[in-house]
Amino acid sequence: MTPRRLYRAIFGAPESLQRHIVLYMVLASVFSVILVGALSRSLLIEHVVEYRYETLEAEAKEMASRLEDIADETRAIKTFRIGTDDNSRVIDYALYSLDGKPLAAASPPLPPRISIYGTTAESYWFRTANDQPGAAVPLTLNGKKGWLAAIEGEKHPYSNPTPLWGEILGHSYPLIGLTLALVLAAAILAARSSLSPLKRVLEQLSRISPSATGQKIEPDAAPYEIRPLINATNHMVTRMEEGYQAQRSFAGNVAHEIRTPIAVLKSRLQNTTAAPVCKELLVDLEQIERITYQLLDMSRADMLAGTEFEQIDLVQIATDLACDMAPAALDSGIHLALSGADSAPAYGNPGFLRMALRNLVENAILHSPAGGEVEISVQSSPPGWQVRDHGEGVAESDQSRIFNRFDRGDKKQSGLPGAGVGLSIVRQVADAHAGTITVENSPDGGAIFSFILKNDLGKGAGKKTS
Repeated sequence: MTPRRLYRAIFGAPESLQRHIVLYMVLASVFSVILVGALSRSLLIEHVVEYRYETLEAEAKEMASRLEDIADETRAIKTFRIGTDDNSRVIDYALYSLDGKPLAAASPPLPPRISIYGTTAESYWFRTANDQPGAAVPLTLNGKKGWLAAIEGEKHPYSNPTPLWGEILGHSYPLIGLTLALVLAAAILAARSSLSPLKRVLEQLSRISPSATGQKIEPDAAPYEIRPLINATNHMVTRMEEGYQAQRSFAGNVAHEIRTPIAVLKSRLQNTTAAPVCKELLVDLEQIERITYQLLDMSRADMLAGTEFEQIDLVQIATDLACDMAPAALDSGIHLALSGADSAPAYGNPGFLRMALRNLVENAILHSPAGGEVEISVQSSPPGWQVRDHGEGVAESDQSRIFNRFDRGDKKQSGLPGAGVGLSIVRQVADAHAGTITVENSPDGGAIFSFILKNDLGKGAGKKTS
């Protein structure tokens, strides 16, 4: 898997809800980690500083209690080192009078008291000129009151808190990385679980089509926030379905009702002796009749989805059709031939498959020259038909669009009759049977239309019957 596909799998497609949810959750988590880290650092520094002063104050109190037990003040002052240059000490001590003057000349004056994070008034905390923290406690030596100050030495472990903060961060990086990884995983899981109901809605919506009536989206399977949208979509689909059904019924009824007067008029023209005029009218009438039958076929093909499929033999369908259409083909000067396999079992709707084959044969007869031949060839694996004519063939620019409804390609300028419906009906039947319809030009001239079905035809495309 390429990095781009991996990124799409994790974060979703561009402009997708999944990507927005994951990215916003990750950004919010990163911001939270940064904010918590900054607050933690501030609190850590505060506690470290308070601990430093509290430790110095405790050390000063302990030293003061030891010095107060010494009767000789001079000896008490010399008991510990004051103001020396020995950098190995952790804490320095200094004695001061009540007014802050050093009792040893080497010590600097006692710095003024400062407030550290709301310290109490009893605490005497200060910082030296070298920015070293210190704490002073009251002391009584031989009845004289003063101050004993404890000051951090250069070897004190907290004299520079930066290494301590770096050490804490060093131990925190794995935890921060693990936290962000868990947040990312939780964001992806939350996004996918939140969008899974929406995906089910989209799957249901994709099954709605003019030929698949009665399909609706289940609102209960969707999040509460989009249920109003689903209800509105269902109402819209219902209205479109009613309108489409009315239009389809109208076309079918008109085509059905016009068949009788066309048949009557055709019979009268055939029995009339006025040959020149009647023959021209008869040609026009046959074109109207063909278009009418195609409109009926189109209306029926729109209702193909959901029809029952059964075990059929494509050879039998082709044989019956050839027998029925042979007289009309001979009247047009066309020879109709049947060849190929002896048996071609498949699953499908025999009525619609016959209708598709009839439209292919009629199209081949229409575009074949007088005295030509139209051949129906049956194949068994995979099952299907090939209908070949000896006409002018199909231009390459038209081969990809002649199966579109009402698109006749360049033949609309050739003067040939037709409305561009027959081949679209063939493709509609092929799609409903999970099959294909293609066209190619024969090296010997003419076009070859291949209507091919799958070997497992009908086991998922319609309702199978035994």
